Amino acid sequence: MKKNEKSFWAQLAICVGLMIIIWGGYLLASKKIALIIDAAVEDDYLWVAQIEEADIDENEFIITGFAFEVNQNAEKGTYRVILRNLDTGEYLFPKMKYTERKDVNCYFQGEYDYLMSGFEASMKNNKLDPKGNYEILIKALNDENAYRIDTYIVEKKIAYVGPSECVIPGVADELQYVINQGKVRSWCPEVGFYAYQYGDELICMMSEDYKLQADYSNRLVVCIGTTQKAKLPAHKVDMGASIDDLEVYFDDTHLYGNYYVQKIKLPNEYAISEIEIGNYMTDHWVWHDCFKPFYDFE
Repeated sequence: MKKNEKSFWAQLAICVGLMIIIWGGYLLASKKIALIIDAAVEDDYLWVAQIEEADIDENEFIITGFAFEVNQNAEKGTYRVILRNLDTGEYLFPKMKYTERKDVNCYFQGEYDYLMSGFEASMKNNKLDPKGNYEILIKALNDENAYRIDTYIVEKKIAYVGPSECVIPGVADELQYVINQGKVRSWCPEVGFYAYQYGDELICMMSEDYKLQADYSNRLVVCIGTTQKAKLPAHKVDMGASIDDLEVYFDDTHLYGNYYVQKIKLPNEYAISEIEIGNYMTDHWVWHDCFKPFYDFE
């Protein structure tokens, strides 16, 4: 009897030991996978992320904000924030602390729970070049790609456009206040289009070099994604649509300096998870850009 009892405990100890080894190996592998980056790519439209503060104390550089994938519950430890040095290409991996964000969950409330979407990413001050320029990326634990969120750290301050792309040529004085006080949301110099968010309005600027014609090249189509499809306009709900849309037209009466300007009032009837804007012709995009609004939950 004692022999059998000893055998039982020995087998149990072996099983426990094997479980520890397996779980330890899994955790170690997961940690290594989280640090592997195949490429920095454009957002796949599923991520919603915002950097809200960048604070510096005597020892640490701390970034706070929130991030989640719209098609699943936000869970602790499923992603991390990464900084990429734009000059050297070096990746930095801040220490992550995950927090509850009731305000985020309340605003986006829908099919999924985003309560655990908050984060605090911190690192020692001496890890960052004081005059360096960094792009902030979001990386899911089991994804080798890191996603761009159009946010940068320029000399330890938050910026929403890269350091090499911070000046719009030929802007009229009337628009300088919006540019200085607003937040860049879309930056498409290849077609001469820029959009700034100022409060709950999107100020769209299109270069006069982009010829206005009667074939709808003066029309911008705006598609708005949401986590709350049931709150879309009634006709959209009846159609089973998953997005809202509207059209904006430019004409010579809205010309300021070298730019046509139009305002778009951002809807507040539902949560906005994505904005796609561009020139749509018949059945294809001539050009378009995707971005998120800047969220202010206060």
